[in-house]
Amino acid sequence: MHPAPHPSALSAGPRPAAALLLAAALGASVLAAGCGGEEAASAEPTRVENAALGIALEIPGDAPVEVEDASGETIRLARAAEDEVGPGTLVFESGPPPEYGPNLVEAVKEREAELEGLPDGEFFGQLELGSQLGPAFATRGRFTDETGQKVEETRIYTVHPSERDRLLWLTYRYVPSPGDTEARRAQALDAFGWIEPLAAAGEAPPEEVPAAEAGVEEAIPGEGDRPPAP
Repeated sequence: MHPAPHPSALSAGPRPAAALLLAAALGASVLAAGCGGEEAASAEPTRVENAALGIALEIPGDAPVEVEDASGETIRLARAAEDEVGPGTLVFESGPPPEYGPNLVEAVKEREAELEGLPDGEFFGQLELGSQLGPAFATRGRFTDETGQKVEETRIYTVHPSERDRLLWLTYRYVPSPGDTEARRAQALDAFGWIEPLAAAGEAPPEEVPAAEAGVEEAIPGEGDRPPAP
């Protein structure tokens, strides 16, 4: 299992809080594993492979998720409620090369326009990341879905690790609650860290980028990931 992506640079102030939260969450996981004894040691990871999508997920045995679908170019997981954070849905997808090519900045701009075009749509900004797959960007926004429910989505984009002309992304959708923004972001980052490139038959697996070397130094224009207005 890979380490979760780490925040590298923000275009506004929330960066330290996000970084500290992620570090604290990872530290708590290590402590829990150390105190769990035989129960923690017996939790075998679940591996989900999707050849069409070109990735595998190495899901920790204690992760509160269930595989709902892994067909086509999609892996869909249901995440159970945990502590005071409600349930959500994690969807891993890839698509054909966009007109602008595998450009993460343009993908963020396109997502902003999409969110703002949805019913009651709001875009809360973007966060630059370093990950085991290389540079990535996270976006966050809210809208009213087809059932009339107000939902929030955190989406993480990166360039596909084995097909460099297309993008790969994770969408984490949930019903937001007051004060759960950072916890939801940490859950999305954790799930993104489960991704591994999957080599085609007869091919060597793509070389992965160590998370410590994958930081992005230059922030893109914008206000950064900001909390919603009251």
